[in-house]
Amino acid sequence: VYYSQIGLGSILYSIIFFIFGNALSIKAITLFTALMNTTAIFIVIVWLQKKTNFLTGLAVISFVIFLSPDLIKYGRTFYWVLWTWFIPMISSIYVLGSKTYKSKHKYLWSGFITFAACLFRFMFNYEFVSVVLIAMICPYIYYYLKKCSFSKKKTKLKVLNGIKLLGAPTVGGIIAFIVSFIIKVIELFLISQSWKEAFKLSQEASSEAIKHSDISNLETIKLYLTTQWLEIGNIKITYAGLIILCTLIIFVCLAIIFYKEKTIRKYIPLSITTLFSFCAPISWMILATVHCFYPIHGIYIITLWYVPFLLFLVATTFYLSTNVVILLCNKNGE
Repeated sequence: VYYSQIGLGSILYSIIFFIFGNALSIKAITLFTALMNTTAIFIVIVWLQKKTNFLTGLAVISFVIFLSPDLIKYGRTFYWVLWTWFIPMISSIYVLGSKTYKSKHKYLWSGFITFAACLFRFMFNYEFVSVVLIAMICPYIYYYLKKCSFSKKKTKLKVLNGIKLLGAPTVGGIIAFIVSFIIKVIELFLISQSWKEAFKLSQEASSEAIKHSDISNLETIKLYLTTQWLEIGNIKITYAGLIILCTLIIFVCLAIIFYKEKTIRKYIPLSITTLFSFCAPISWMILATVHCFYPIHGIYIITLWYVPFLLFLVATTFYLSTNVVILLCNKNGE
């Protein structure tokens, strides 16, 4: 028996089995997972489109559908429930766009909603905790850079606002993790009738991981950077190749825009948020190096690049590229 998870996914799938029976349940779960994955990713893309433009949103959708084979292939697995990785981030998007966030209780509101969303996620499984929390904070990073960092308020006040803005959801996420762990231990106590045994069972997966403890962080990062992203004819492109190409385009575009307009302030929030989102997948490769090298886990963990880093990277690349093209065309037209 696998004791290291609370098991909300098992409860959900049991309900589906009860409704559809054994014959149709696998198809029903597959359809449900695909639908939820599509919905979660689409919500993030719509948010990116609102922060950029329609063509950028269309480009990211095309990237996911036609140029993300690993996301399509491995994202449908029942165990990892990819759509739950995005739930806390979607809750952040909801909070920042709600009328309640304009009230005096907005920090309490953001902390509570984040707590609920993260608790829901952690009740499925504990994998990718750091990825989920960093992805969750990305909309707040963008919001802060857009609304606060370039305002005329004093530096001390801007820093204080930033601490409150980012601190509330961060605390909510951390409390959710602690509460979910307590729930798991209580659940194990009810099974074993011993607190000592409950704590021992809760750490079962960690003790199993010691077998691979000689693997370094750099080896893990290198593995996932050098994994093939796409094959076009005889050309094989790795994730590192994709990231480097997009990064170069971003820097070239920012340089052109700065040369033409003498400012890049408009593009700083999304660019910095994209850079910050890179920390999400990398964090798990560093904090859970052993987990990334599990024979069966490693196949699926490649999808971490999309949560939400590659979505942001492609959006930023296309947004800047289209703006450079428009800028150059307007200058030539003049």
